[in-house]
Amino acid sequence: MVERVYQKVMSTEQINAYCQSIQQLIQGEREDQDLCLVKQSGWIAVCAEDDSRYYGEDNFSRFASTFQKHGSDQFIALSWSQQPPHALIVPSTLEGFSQFSMQRSMWDVLFPYTLDWLFLLAPTMDLIIVAGPPDFVQDLFGCNVREVFNDILDRSESKYLHPTYCRYLKSLVQKLEVEYPKLKHGDKLDLSFPEVPEEEKLWKRPRS
Repeated sequence: MVERVYQKVMSTEQINAYCQSIQQLIQGEREDQDLCLVKQSGWIAVCAEDDSRYYGEDNFSRFASTFQKHGSDQFIALSWSQQPPHALIVPSTLEGFSQFSMQRSMWDVLFPYTLDWLFLLAPTMDLIIVAGPPDFVQDLFGCNVREVFNDILDRSESKYLHPTYCRYLKSLVQKLEVEYPKLKHGDKLDLSFPEVPEEEKLWKRPRS
C-alpha cells in the first residue's frame, strides 16, 4: 500500500481562510461562467492546454523543482467547483504531484501560503492558467511563454472545435498576454466563458 504524502485539511475554518486568501488572486462563483483574475504587481499570466504536454506525469518533476526553487516546499490545493470546498496540503515533490493528480476535483487552484503564484486547473475548458512572476511562470512551463501562447492560437484555428470556444481561446491570449500586464495592482480581468450564440448552439463537429 502506498503511503499517502498529502494531508487533508479537516478544519472548516481553515478551508474558509484559504478561500478568503485566494480571493486576492482569483475570483468566481460558477467556474468558467464567472471567472476573474486579479492583477498582482510584477506578475504575468499564461494559459496552456490541459494535456500531456503541459500537465501530466511528464511535467510533475519540473513542477516540483520549480515550486521548490521559488520557495514552496508544499502547496495548497483548493477545490474550486465543489460545495463545500475541500483542501489538501501537498508536498512539492514528484510523489506529491502524482498523488494529488489522482485526488484532484473538477477545478482546483494551487497556491503557496505566501500567495506568490497561482496555478488553476480548469478541465471543463481544457486549460490550465498560471500567474506569477515571469521567472516562475517560465520555469514552470520549461519554455518561452510565447511558445505556450502560440500553441493556444494554433488550437483556436481547429475546425473540429466549437466556434465559440475557438474565439474564446483567441480572446484569452489577448487578455492574458496583452491586457493583464497593463493592469494596475488589484484590477480584475474577466476570463469568463461567453454565452454561445443561438446560431452556434446546433453546431456539429465536422467528420474527419
